Amino acid sequence: MRLHRGFVLGLLLLFGADCIAVTIGIEGSSEFGDARKVTRRLLDEWARKTGNQIVYLSKPNSYPAAFGQFLIDWAAHTADIDVYSIDTTWQAAAAPHAIDLTKYFSPEELRAYFPQVIKNNTVDGKLVSVPTSVDVGLLYYRTDLLKKYGFADPPETWDELTKMARTIQVGERAAGDADFYGYLWQGKDEGVLVNALEWIFSYGGGTIIEPNGRVSINNPGAIDALNGAREWLGSISPTDTLTYAEEDCRNIFESGRSAFMRNWPYVYVLADKPDSRVRGKFSITVLPKGRDSGTHAGALGGWSLMVSKYSKHPDVAADLVKYFSSAEVEKAVALELSGMPSRPALYQDEDILSKYPWFAKLPAIFDQAVARPSDVLGAKYNRLAYLVSYQIDRFLRHDETAEETVHQIEDGAKKLMRDGE
Repeated sequence: MRLHRGFVLGLLLLFGADCIAVTIGIEGSSEFGDARKVTRRLLDEWARKTGNQIVYLSKPNSYPAAFGQFLIDWAAHTADIDVYSIDTTWQAAAAPHAIDLTKYFSPEELRAYFPQVIKNNTVDGKLVSVPTSVDVGLLYYRTDLLKKYGFADPPETWDELTKMARTIQVGERAAGDADFYGYLWQGKDEGVLVNALEWIFSYGGGTIIEPNGRVSINNPGAIDALNGAREWLGSISPTDTLTYAEEDCRNIFESGRSAFMRNWPYVYVLADKPDSRVRGKFSITVLPKGRDSGTHAGALGGWSLMVSKYSKHPDVAADLVKYFSSAEVEKAVALELSGMPSRPALYQDEDILSKYPWFAKLPAIFDQAVARPSDVLGAKYNRLAYLVSYQIDRFLRHDETAEETVHQIEDGAKKLMRDGE
């Protein structure tokens, strides 16, 4: 039977042009381990269910390179990419280029996510993106080596970590492993800022710029934190740490050549694979406090999906966002990749806890997470990230004192806060 052209046009007017199969471009997702395979499979499932097509572009693994690529896309008003996977700190920069997702998510639906993340992703009343995962900095530690060297529990403070890491490093090197190190952390690009924020906050030194806009970096807690960290470089941490990102640390830890490591939750499932030398020999806990009176805190991270306002098919793109942020998909990602769901209820899911009992620890750790000052700076945050990373890199290389470093960061941060006033 041949459909009358007027009838077809009527259907389009009634249901909208997006009822016809379209092609949706999505950019950005983790490509580590099995993430690529799982992501592609889930995208294919959505495409089969909806009859639409997917064009998937991987973002660069480098944090600044990925952000730079997105800025180019947004400046060009490209319609080729409908959905972007964006970091927690990119919300303000992305806001002018995103549609408001409150059109597609009811208040009841949004209450299913961690409220602090929804707040983070809302800029001037616009819901820029919806979280698909959350992250928090964790301490990975070798349970077998702690037992071997007589330590009953992981370290509570950074001083304890330093002493334990040094003891284990000396012992393992004496046993023949000349390349063994006590503690691994990230010293490259955004990684050094994230680690420094965790150190400083744990010593009571604040968040560099406080939520009220006060620049707080120049204080004794921040100075103590930085001085403590500089003792690690070339001692319990490799000199090359300043070139290390997350994957560099993971690879060394998995090879069995470290006692402790700071990293994100995704590492767990990779380090526990059959070919890992530390399988069944490690666990996770909260990062140490600066001192007995300090605070346990890991940096807040995670990824969210936004729909570009230059998309030709925003309704279909929003449907993809709803799918990827659904309880079913987040549960699958948790089970297969040990990704932290953005929905609190999933941390009580029996299937997830049966496979990863340590997930029960994560909500409490996440509640103590410290956010980078991206909300207060908005689109200027990345200028602060460069400033902090540059100055702390100079400090760790012994080019400046801690006092000089916090003073330089303070001056630069105050200038950023004045710009645009």
